[in-house]
Order: sequence, then structure tokens, then C-alpha cells
Amino acid sequence: MDAAIRGGGGNWPELHAEKLADMELVPVCSPAFMAENDLRDVKDLARVKLLHSMARPDDWRKWLDSAQAGFEPRNRLLFENSSLAYEGAMMGLGVAVANRHFVQGQIKGGLLVIPFDHGCRTGESYYLTWPRERTPSQPLLKFLDWILAQIAAETAAAEAAAQGKTAPDVVVPDQPE
Repeated sequence: MDAAIRGGGGNWPELHAEKLADMELVPVCSPAFMAENDLRDVKDLARVKLLHSMARPDDWRKWLDSAQAGFEPRNRLLFENSSLAYEGAMMGLGVAVANRHFVQGQIKGGLLVIPFDHGCRTGESYYLTWPRERTPSQPLLKFLDWILAQIAAETAAAEAAAQGKTAPDVVVPDQPE
């Protein structure tokens, strides 16, 4: 293995880990679903279908607890993985809980919206990892610089959009060769 992107706490004894981004959960749905179901308050989620990823079974519970929703989800639809749950949300099947970094493109493109301004940090992060005993290659270090710049640009754009502002100009290096 040259390198891998892993999610977790970052403490893998056999790996060097460079933190890329914190995991932040947000609810997402299609704009039409939000309008049709009059989602105005977190408690409104109790009456709509919540889309769950079987690969991340605790994400809804974490988000609901952090938002102090005060209800137990009963109307659920299960998906094999998070990507399928996000697709279901785009199709108007319900509300998925998503990692903000994974749905930025769909939000920017208007396919998904975040109905409530509440994110839940899970305590986990994403890391670029490589074997501790190996010196990272120059292409790997270029890739690390590039991906950090991509994440910084996405984060700046998302924060600006949340405040109703235009994203600051961020120069992102070309993709490494």
C-alpha cells in the first residue's frame, strides 16, 4: 500500500496519519422534499422518512442527540451504504444524514439542501495514511498538498454560502500528475 484515506481517530500504530478534515454530519434532502414536507424545525423529522446507511448505523442517533430532537426515529428506510442514502434523498425519498464533505457538490448544484442549520461533529476525522516505516514519495506529498487545498476551498465556499456571501478566491493547485 502506498497510501489510503481512512476515517477514524487517527491513531493507527503502523501508519503515519495526516489529518484532512473532521467528520460533520448534517441532514440533507431534495429541495422539493423540504418544501412538500414543510420542514421548519428539527422535530418535523419525526413525521418524515429518515434514510439510514447500514454502513454507518449510529449517524442519525448522533445527529438527533446533538440537535436535542427529543424523539426516536420510527419511519426509516435502510440503504446498504451512505452513497445510496444520499441518492435516495436526491430522489425525494426522505431525509438522509450525510457527511458534509461528501455532499458539498450536490448542495452547491442544488440537488440537496440542508434543512436545519445544525452540524454534528462526530469526533472522527479523515486522514491520509501511509506505512510509518516508509518515507512518503514526492508525488504523495504533492497529492497531500493538493487534497488539503481542495478541502480548504470547499470549506471556505460552504462557510461563505451559509452566511449568504460569495466564497473568497482560493487558488487551488492543479491535480497532481
